[in-house]
Amino acid sequence: MHIVLLILKILGILLLVILGLLLLILCTVLFVPVRYRIQGLWKEERWIRVQVSWLFSLVLFLGGYDMKKGLTGSLRVLWFRLWKMEEETQEQETEQTETEKEKKKPEQIREEERTEDQKIEDQKIEDQEKGELVQAMEVSADEDEKKTHDDPQGDQSLKRPEKKENSKSFEKKPHNPDPESYLSLSQRIKAIWIRILMFFQKLKFSFLHFCDKLKDIKTFIQEKKEWLEDEKNQESFRLLFKQFKKLLSHVWPCRGKGTVTFGLEDPYYTGQILEGASLLYPFFYKRLTLQPVFDEKCLEAELDYRGRVRVSYLLWLFWGIFHHKHTWKMIRGFMNRDNSSDE
Repeated sequence: MHIVLLILKILGILLLVILGLLLLILCTVLFVPVRYRIQGLWKEERWIRVQVSWLFSLVLFLGGYDMKKGLTGSLRVLWFRLWKMEEETQEQETEQTETEKEKKKPEQIREEERTEDQKIEDQKIEDQEKGELVQAMEVSADEDEKKTHDDPQGDQSLKRPEKKENSKSFEKKPHNPDPESYLSLSQRIKAIWIRILMFFQKLKFSFLHFCDKLKDIKTFIQEKKEWLEDEKNQESFRLLFKQFKKLLSHVWPCRGKGTVTFGLEDPYYTGQILEGASLLYPFFYKRLTLQPVFDEKCLEAELDYRGRVRVSYLLWLFWGIFHHKHTWKMIRGFMNRDNSSDE
């Protein structure tokens, strides 16, 4: 009995340890934030770097862009590098060069064979053209000799009376009205009249179709207006706006500062850009400073921002939407519509 109780005690301790570990892992995933840092420089040197870390950099992602190196990226877990972007790009480049070389070899052989065949065919075509020219010259010379032996006066005497007879026959023909011409004119007039009627009928149908479309648009606008004026829908929209505002405030960088200096040759356009930026400047005036330059064209920037994101807070925001039945039903309806349209 004592041994059984001891075994049960050990099993209970093991279960408690396992549950404690699971709770610890769950709490770390939910409450330990994912931290990020964004750095950038846009001057003579141009680069940007992104760093995302979790749990004291045990999981670390590094990415960026440099004018010299291009895109870079790497993922590290527990001091082991699992992925690197530079190695993949180099492997892809080597594979592409090898495949291009393999493709070029048979293409060069084919081009050489084609050039030899084309030379033989060109020589054959030139020989045939020369033979045809010689034959044509011989035939033309024989015809000229025959014409010189014939009497040209006889031909002229035969041709002249024919012209006279043709002129006489043309003069003797009377101008009689043809009834078929009148029929063709009446038929043409009828065809033109039918075309005009068909054109007006098409205009009528197009106008009626346009009116039907306007009616459909009017009914669609009325339906959407009623849907927007519904109290439940308005309540769900207010909830979504509230949750989205909380999400932005949570994800927004909490530390860091940036400066942007810009200018154009014309001070009028610089002032217009400042006027447009003044609409959004109250939201980020603590984290960003704008320095306008009115006498030269320039664009320089220097940024360094840090922030964090907690999974528990994101789940809390999602629960606020999921708990509201009408809002969740509306979102599911939109999602089903998108899926049906894609299919």
